[in-house]
Amino acid sequence: MSLLEPFSRPRWQHRDPAVRLAAVDELEDPATLLEVLQADEDAAVRSRALSRIDAPAALDRLIDETPAWLGGALLQQARSQRLRQLLPDHGVLPPGADDGLLVRITTLADDAALIEAAIGRIESPRLRMDLATSHSLARARLCAAQSIDDIELLQSLMQQSRHRDKSVFRHCRERLDAHLAAQRSAEDRQQRLARLAEDAAALRAAVDAPESRASC
Repeated sequence: MSLLEPFSRPRWQHRDPAVRLAAVDELEDPATLLEVLQADEDAAVRSRALSRIDAPAALDRLIDETPAWLGGALLQQARSQRLRQLLPDHGVLPPGADDGLLVRITTLADDAALIEAAIGRIESPRLRMDLATSHSLARARLCAAQSIDDIELLQSLMQQSRHRDKSVFRHCRERLDAHLAAQRSAEDRQQRLARLAEDAAALRAAVDAPESRASC
């Protein structure tokens, strides 16, 4: 290595992590920031480089494709950064958020109250079904399952969650058992009413019979 080489390299490649950390704050090129994020040996420098990446598409690629060099803490940081972009109003759900945005929020958030609020506003039962089967958090899967009222979807969800998610499976079974019990109760009530109607008709017929009138 020549004596001039340390002076010819950019500051973000300096031997001193403190110099590299300060240099990252001056970087604007997304490709260079990604290079620092991937290659730098210092965790603080990598975290600073990630904090400088603000393109939603770039963050989405890091989150969804999750390269092997993106560790747990950095991945969580990327998720938090992207979530702040989607929730600029201090974590409050946007009033006009569509289902796609709400689903994305549930996949990025780790706050149970925020996830439940987002799921509660998702209109599509099919999307709530997908969350009930695929969300990484057990509490979110159960919350999504609890928001489903369609009996056929509950039956399908119960089959899919069997041996995979005890809480979701138990919830679906309880809901379906309650539905069947309500059906049986309604059928029994209809049968009792039908028998009462038959008995009343028979009584009227007996009262109106000639023999009955003759004996009066």
